[in-house]
Amino acid sequence: MDFYKNLESAKVFECFKLLCDIPHESKKEQKISNFLKNWAEERNLWVKQDETLNIIIKKDGIGSLSDAQPVILQGHMDMVCEKGKDSTVNFDTDPIEWVVKGDLLFANNTTLGSDNCIGVAMVMALLDTNDKDLPPLEVVFTTDEETGMTGAHNIDCSVLTGKIFINSDSEEEGLFYLSCSGGNDTKIEIPVNFEEVSGMVVNVDVTGLLGGHSGLEIFKERANANKVMGRYLNMLLEKEVSFNIVEVNGGSKINAITRDTNAKIVIDNKDYPVLEECLNTINTALKDEYNPQDPDAYVEIVKENEMSLKAISLADTLRVVYGMVLVPYGPTHRSQFLKDLIQTSSNPGVVQTNESSVVIRSSLRSSIISQKQALVEQHNVIGKVIGAKVESGSFYPAWPYNENSRIKELFVKEYQSLFNKEPEIVAIHAGLECGLFKEKMPADTDFISFGPNINGAHTAEENVSISSVDRNYKLLLNVLQNIKEY
Repeated sequence: MDFYKNLESAKVFECFKLLCDIPHESKKEQKISNFLKNWAEERNLWVKQDETLNIIIKKDGIGSLSDAQPVILQGHMDMVCEKGKDSTVNFDTDPIEWVVKGDLLFANNTTLGSDNCIGVAMVMALLDTNDKDLPPLEVVFTTDEETGMTGAHNIDCSVLTGKIFINSDSEEEGLFYLSCSGGNDTKIEIPVNFEEVSGMVVNVDVTGLLGGHSGLEIFKERANANKVMGRYLNMLLEKEVSFNIVEVNGGSKINAITRDTNAKIVIDNKDYPVLEECLNTINTALKDEYNPQDPDAYVEIVKENEMSLKAISLADTLRVVYGMVLVPYGPTHRSQFLKDLIQTSSNPGVVQTNESSVVIRSSLRSSIISQKQALVEQHNVIGKVIGAKVESGSFYPAWPYNENSRIKELFVKEYQSLFNKEPEIVAIHAGLECGLFKEKMPADTDFISFGPNINGAHTAEENVSISSVDRNYKLLLNVLQNIKEY
């Protein structure tokens, strides 16, 4: 892999490769946190590792910028671990294998982790640079951003003195973010009883969906496999087909739009033609509704043998299906002020069958607190209707827009100078850690988020543009080297 050897950002890719060789799934960051701590110590940098495995590193300014004000650079070290159906990768032990296709860097049928370790690698490259004038750097690498922002929730910011905060967790070049949505996770737990039943076992699969990031790509209005499954099973109920769910499972991350869902059901063999009739109906509907945004979404059914086995009771099967139908998915409100910004949304990313319950877990997002609370209340009502327990947690705050940001002006100036193009100032319908840091730090701290072009984050098709990384690294260097103009 020598594609980056002649790039100014060569050191960025060297650091990124080091990170890709270390397992770092959300909530499993011990190895990568220890690596970053040791890496900093080897370079004689001040470093602190806290109980949540966050890493803070400080480096003195260099040359003419040694007396400049400190700049805080921040990213998260964890990644969403998704893989294709035929992948044998073990995310607990195996490195991420790179695949280069032209200007794009992929993993081999798994998520790449460029969200956000390409940003971490850019900062590491700066920390490892001693031949350029740079201001004092205060670097923060957090844990568990993807599944609850645990690191940012628990970090002690008292050792940070900088008033300029640059987050590297955005995914589209030329867009500078000055605001993000807040959110929380919601769990609907439906208690179920299992009983011995007999009949024809049928496997139902919703597959072929593109999925995607439940915040950044929710505006594309792709199909959600959990919702499609609920719809198909409800079609059977509408046709008066009696069936028992043995199990239903879909998705593994609430912040990913669900691509595949499987249900095993037990029916009377005479009802199988109705299943085929409903199958044709829903697949025709999916083609009409999700073309072009999700053109290969479909449902398939496979008969197994007639047998006796444990399955969810008929009454509880109804409650599970109704819950899957009722739980909201997709954008619910759009901003009236910022073009194309989704303001509020919900994603039921996980459906899971346990020993005594079926759980539906959703990610709720909004930049308006009251609208997010209305979504929470909607889930609470669904719980009351179907007799389920509802819990909300993993709250993170929104990051309000600052129209007077000065770091924004410096980024815009340097971007225009380097690339002779106008960047956009935007907000994002996703949770950035800036919201949590904004609450913890002095009110006059100036925040911005930027990053290179990353496509398909949280999917096995995730990729990052090599040339975009190079341009963004040059941009960050220029901003830092001109920080006295701030």
